[in-house]
Amino acid sequence: MAHSDHNGFGARRPPYPATAKPNHSPHPARDPRPHLAPHVAHTLQAKPALPAHAPRAVQRAAAASPHFTGATPANGATLVAAVVATAGGAKLHQVFEVEAAELGSTTVYRQYVRGWYKVNGKDFPDTTGSDKSGPPLDAAKWQEDGTKNNGAYGHRDDMDKKSYYYPHGRKGWANKLATGSCFYCWDEPGIEADLPTETELQFDLAFEGKLLSATGATVASRVWRVRGHARKGGAGWADV
Repeated sequence: MAHSDHNGFGARRPPYPATAKPNHSPHPARDPRPHLAPHVAHTLQAKPALPAHAPRAVQRAAAASPHFTGATPANGATLVAAVVATAGGAKLHQVFEVEAAELGSTTVYRQYVRGWYKVNGKDFPDTTGSDKSGPPLDAAKWQEDGTKNNGAYGHRDDMDKKSYYYPHGRKGWANKLATGSCFYCWDEPGIEADLPTETELQFDLAFEGKLLSATGATVASRVWRVRGHARKGGAGWADV
């Protein structure tokens, strides 16, 4: 049947169909424009391109600096000597050790001391150094504990079994090495009574251990104290 584009009132009809026909199907119509649907519309963003030769971050371990290790007395520590009876009287001593590592071939250890000794309550003059051949001990003034070739500690060109350098991981006098990167020493400050009239022993010493660079700058240091006090009574010697 023929149809007219006019609606009878002089107006042109819109092209058929003006709107989508209603969908009576039990299945919803599929959207012909899926790229416009909100639930599927996505904006793809390009990832920034990496440089052709991007540098790789490398974490380097900081070089270890000279430091004390092992049984070295802690900074501020106080070591207390215990009296021991001997055939001739009594011995009031205290041993300590010092160890250091990462010294290279030039960093050195130096030990300084000050303090006093007393026997029967009176000052007892003493000297410094492991062999007691150093300068006289001073109660207030810091001074090196001994001198080179006279019982001092840490001199690379004057080592003995009480003070020596060695290669890393090879501790022992048999492996002593003047250019070794590790250090070890031990000391035994104290006082002895070897006369029947000596009935009281007492001492109080302060030590300062330093690691010194080739230029003499201090790179590490510790200070500790060693003291002891003992008397002889009816039952023999005892700590006070």
